[in-house]
Amino acid sequence: MRMAFILLAVLATAYACKKSSSSNFTCTPEKKTYTYQPGKQIDNQLLSTGDTLYEHYSYSIKDGDKNVFNFTLQFKDCPEIADDEGARIILFEIPQNVQSFQLKDSAGFRKAKSLLNYACFCAPGGPVLIKSGSIEGEKKSNNTWHIKASSITPLSGTNNTLAFEADFLLK
Repeated sequence: MRMAFILLAVLATAYACKKSSSSNFTCTPEKKTYTYQPGKQIDNQLLSTGDTLYEHYSYSIKDGDKNVFNFTLQFKDCPEIADDEGARIILFEIPQNVQSFQLKDSAGFRKAKSLLNYACFCAPGGPVLIKSGSIEGEKKSNNTWHIKASSITPLSGTNNTLAFEADFLLK
């Protein structure tokens, strides 16, 4: 009887392993979006978090007199992997009346309210001020801006950076 029980347990385990390995999970692929909104502005508030490395903010997009740009990198998401979902979002604003711009230092990023939002199970978590890198853009038409960003990071001297070059479309 004991041998039959062991054999049954082994067979059940083998069947369960075979069944789970043959599952067909479909991952949602990585997605990038590039948009801008005229007549808006970023309303941000510095948060007191005790974090000495990053400047954490809360923010909202409101009506205003700026162009607000949004780059979103939506991570690949696989249902069988825990906590792999999320996104990184870069937001910044520039005056509506300019035809081109350059952000190259922490003062420029601060003036443009440039934020990198870590919307994931990762550090630093939440929106933080961009302090390093470069973003430059040129208006191509009433509906399109060409933007190039390199070495974007909220912390100087780190290798964990974002970069892109794309046309941002009117939202």
